[in-house]
Amino acid sequence: MCASWTVADALWDKKLLICQVVTALVEARADVNIKGTSFVDTHGATPLMLACIHGSAECVQTLLTASAQVFDVNALGHTALHFAAEYGVSGYV
Repeated sequence: MCASWTVADALWDKKLLICQVVTALVEARADVNIKGTSFVDTHGATPLMLACIHGSAECVQTLLTASAQVFDVNALGHTALHFAAEYGVSGYV
């Protein structure tokens, strides 16, 4: 899970804020394998893919611990591993 934080820390650091939101959703038992369907994500990325795209190793770890599926593909055939390699989420490639 994410390191200790304050609201001010989270507002200053986007990755920390995202990690806190992911942690809260995981704790609320949200579906960690849901695919995006909004106008923002038209390719069906999973939360794990998005964590890799944004380079958040802590979020990746949180999602993997919550049983995120690593072999899911988006509409373009890309997996989270593809994005981890492309965006440099070290330790997961």
